[in-house]
Amino acid sequence: MGILQKIFGKEEQAAAEAAPAKECTHSSLVPRWDDPADMGYEDKVTAYTCSSCGESFSPDQKTELERADAERIREMQEQNEAHRRELEQQEAQEASAENKE
Repeated sequence: MGILQKIFGKEEQAAAEAAPAKECTHSSLVPRWDDPADMGYEDKVTAYTCSSCGESFSPDQKTELERADAERIREMQEQNEAHRRELEQQEAQEASAENKE
């Protein structure tokens, strides 16, 4: 091993260890069929592969992932709506304070 590899190899390894692993949301699943004649039939899919991380899922697991995604999106929408209401209240209070002055 050369000196440059020793120097830069340790830096790359340290950077890889320091970087937190981001969890894949598996939001882009590609269907797979065992028989080409079954292609296009959703009920005959044998597995789904995540195009981001390459992990494979059964049709039942895909259904559960979709359910979890829908729940995550619903929670985000609720948070956004609550934040929007807070901003509207703040703007209304600021406008009311300006009118009093």
